[in-house]
This record gives sequence, C-alpha cells and structure tokens, in this order.
Amino acid sequence: MVKTKTKRAFTLIELLVVISIISTLIAILLPSLRKAREQARKIVCQSRLKQNALAMTMYLHTYKDMFPTEADEGGKPKNILFALDLLRPFYGPDVVGADIKVSGGTIDVLKCPADRGAFGGWLERNGTIRTPTYWQTEGRSYRFNTDALAQSHGCQVGLWNKKAPRIKQPSKVLSFYDQSAQVYYLNWDPFMEAYWHHPRENGWANVVFVDLHIDFIQLSRVNPTTGRPDARHNYQTSPNWTFLSGLNTAF
Repeated sequence: MVKTKTKRAFTLIELLVVISIISTLIAILLPSLRKAREQARKIVCQSRLKQNALAMTMYLHTYKDMFPTEADEGGKPKNILFALDLLRPFYGPDVVGADIKVSGGTIDVLKCPADRGAFGGWLERNGTIRTPTYWQTEGRSYRFNTDALAQSHGCQVGLWNKKAPRIKQPSKVLSFYDQSAQVYYLNWDPFMEAYWHHPRENGWANVVFVDLHIDFIQLSRVNPTTGRPDARHNYQTSPNWTFLSGLNTAF
C-alpha cells in the first residue's frame, strides 16, 4: 500500500494571527510614513520659499534696495496681493508668468506641495474660499509681506514702498510666507482656517525673514508658554516675529 503525503494547510487561527501581526505592523509604520511625507513636503516648500527670497535679493539689487512696489497714478498701492508678479523676471528663463496656473519649469517655485487651500472664517462668509488649493485658485501658494496683513492701513506698515537697509530688525520682520500664515488677516478671528502642516492646528507656516533665514512657526494669538490669549501675540506681531516693518510711513 502506497502512503500519500498530505500538505498541511494554515489553520484559521494561524491565518488570523498572521493578519493581526501584519495589521499591527501597518498601524505602527503608517504614522511614520505620513510624518515622513509631511516632512518632505515642508522641506520642498521651504526650498521654494528660499528661491523666492533669492529672486527678491536680485530684485533689490536691481531696484536700489526697494521692495516690490507698484502704485497707480495716484500713488496708492496697486495689485498689492500679488507683488510676487514683479519678481517674474528673476525666477529664471523658463517662467511664463507668476499669474498663470501651470505646473512644470521654474513656475513651480510658487507652489507649495503642502498647500491645502483655506476655508472658514471671513473667506467662507464672503464666499471666497480657496479650495482645493491656493495654487489652483490664485496661482501661488506664497505671499509677500506687502501690507502686514492690514490693507486698511494703506500698506504703510508692511514692506510696500520700503527699502531693505531701513528695516531695523531684518531677522524678525517677515518677507515671504506660506499663504497659511494669514489666518488673522485684517484682524478677523480667524480670517480663515488653513491646515497645511498640521491636521488639527491652524496657522502653521514656513516663513522667510528679511535677512533670508527660514523658520517654521505657528501664527497664533495664544501664548505658547501659558496656553492663553496674550496681547503680545496678535495677528501682526509676536515676540519672535512680526509683519510690521518698523517704519510707519512710506518713502
């Protein structure tokens, strides 16, 4: 009589154990992978901000240290929300215009891969939400500190019509930033909600200062030490950063 060997199969319990182990490993690894992707987006975003800052440096050399400034015939700020347009000649030979919503080539310096647009606050009440991204709705993920987030002040407090050597605290005054930084624009609380770099906390943004150093900050009215609202932390300034140029009049 010939004996036949039977192949041993997995039991249901063994299969469930394997599935459980795989599920546990996935649960452990996914947050790490998500954080790695978010960190990669932040690094690319900072790199492109740096390129904008370098373009600004060339602009300043060309225009005798004057920050991007455009005015109408009456001398009032013109197109202040899109001062980056004035940097177009300094981005590179392949750029087709900072106001054109395209991808590829040097125009990508205006696109942050972490850009998730904005909603809520004044934007939603005014029917002007920026979704799915600022890149798709405005053609840029970044903003220049033209008016210190206060158009009502006539741009006298931002970098519009200012010269770089006159800025007394270049390591503290913001120059460029992710659009997610303008969460308290015009003193609205909030002006908008933008969760680009954190799934639950509003206002995190990459920023470039006048002295060209880059930082990653949260614009908040809450003192990070006490956890409570603090008059020193408002929509325009904080102990470590400010949109205010320090010069209250244009020249």
